[in-house]
Amino acid sequence: MSQGKIRRFISDSKSGGKFWEVQTSGNKLTTRWGRIESNGTSHTKVYDSKEDALTAKQKIIEQKLKSGYQEIRDKTKPSTKKRSSKTTRIVNTKSPKQHVLSADDLPKRVVALIGDIY
Repeated sequence: MSQGKIRRFISDSKSGGKFWEVQTSGNKLTTRWGRIESNGTSHTKVYDSKEDALTAKQKIIEQKLKSGYQEIRDKTKPSTKKRSSKTTRIVNTKSPKQHVLSADDLPKRVVALIGDIY
């Protein structure tokens, strides 16, 4: 059973940044969430079919985007270079414009999260 790509999201708030991730593997949907710089909590739910899991994944992604989360898309392959050499794309679904930022432009806690992922 092959695993789907992990999709990652962040939300910055006054009380501290949060992350949320989602991935499907066959008929299983796994989510992981928590404060940035923490390991977070994960939960796996089993659906009747792969299609049901993918439908649930898309629905929950839409909910997260509506609640202010932004998707993180890494444009580079993981490397052993300094974190600041990575370029990360923050996709703002509320605006047609997309911004590409270097890791130096992101808050330190977001850079730490991206580093922990790889």
